[in-house]
Amino acid sequence: MVRRRITVFDVAREAGVGKSTAARALRNAPNVSAHVQKKVREAAESLGYRPDPALRLLLQRRSGKRNAEQSGLGIVFLSTARKHHYGLRPGYFLGAQAQAEKMGYRIERWFAEDFKETSKLEKTLWHRGIRGILLDVVYSGEEPLVLDWSRYAAVACGVGERNYPLQTVDANLALTVRTCLNQAVLAGHRRIAVSVFYGGDNEQELLREGALHYAHAHLPEECVVETFSARTAQDSPEKFVRWIRRFKPSIVVGNHSGFLTYLKDGGFSVPANLSLVSINTSTNDCEMSGTLYDSAKIGSAAMELLDIQIQNHSNGNERAEYQLLLPPVWQQGKTLMPLSGQRKVKLPPKAKANTRKRR
Repeated sequence: MVRRRITVFDVAREAGVGKSTAARALRNAPNVSAHVQKKVREAAESLGYRPDPALRLLLQRRSGKRNAEQSGLGIVFLSTARKHHYGLRPGYFLGAQAQAEKMGYRIERWFAEDFKETSKLEKTLWHRGIRGILLDVVYSGEEPLVLDWSRYAAVACGVGERNYPLQTVDANLALTVRTCLNQAVLAGHRRIAVSVFYGGDNEQELLREGALHYAHAHLPEECVVETFSARTAQDSPEKFVRWIRRFKPSIVVGNHSGFLTYLKDGGFSVPANLSLVSINTSTNDCEMSGTLYDSAKIGSAAMELLDIQIQNHSNGNERAEYQLLLPPVWQQGKTLMPLSGQRKVKLPPKAKANTRKRR
C-alpha cells in the first residue's frame, strides 16, 4: 500500500518549528538562520520529503513565472513499449514534450519495463511528486498499466489494442475515411473500391474496418466496387492483384500503404493505370496520397487536456468516456490522379504456365 505523502507540516513537526518557518527554510529564504535551515533540511531528508510540483506550478502561474527551468517535474510519459522498439513510435512523446515546454512543464519519458512490479512504479510516482501522466498507445504483445488512476491527472494517446479507462486523444477515424473517399469523388473517379488489411482482432483495426465499410456503402451506388479484404499477410499480394484484375476499379482507398508495392510488383503503373489513397499515411511517405496520422499532434493535444485536469484538480477517469478526436490532415502525394488524366487500365499479361512436354 502506498503511504501518505510527506508534507511541510510533517517536516515542521519533526524539526520542532512552525510550518511557515519550515517552508521558508526549504526555499533558502535569507530571513531563516543557518542553524534552523540545517535542522529543517535534516528533518526533510530523514522523512523523505519532496516538494509538491503541482502546487509549485500553480504558484508560479499565479505569479506569472512559467518557464520550464522553474517548474517542477510533475509529469511523465509512460510507455509499455520495449526500449529497443520505442524508436518506431516517438511521435506522441515528441509532440507532448514540445507542448509541455510551451506551457511551463517539464516532462520525462519512463518505460514500464524499468519497474519489476506495478507497486514499485506507483510508489516511485507518488514519492517523486508526479501528478500528471501521459500514456503511450498499447500495441500487440503489451499489457496496459493498472494503477490507481484516481491519484493522477492522466490522458491516453491513441486507441490501441488494449485501452485505458481514461480520457483519450486520437484521430477522428470516421472523418478520416470520409475525407479520403471525398477526395476520390472530387477527382472524378466513379469506380471506387476500398481494401481492408487486417492487422489483428483489436479495437483499432475493427474501427478502421467499420469506418471503411460504412463510408463506402454510403457512396452513390454507381461508384461502389466490391471490397477487398485480407486477413493474412502471406497471400495478400496475390489476392489483391487478382482482385484488381477482376473488378477493375479506377481508385482504391485502403488502410495499408503496402498495396502500392503489391501493385508495382504486379506490373501496374500507379497512378497512370490506377490511383491509390491511404487513410493512415505518414509525413515520411511523400509518394502516397491520403490522410496523415499525426502522432505528434495527438501528443500535443493530450498535453493540453492533461493541463486542464491539473488546473481543475481532477483525474483521468472522472470522465473516462470523454474522447477528443482530431480532424484529419490531407496529404496530396503522387498516387492520386484525376480520372480525366488516367489511362484506361491495361492489365499486365499473366505469366504463362510452362506446358513444354518432357521427352
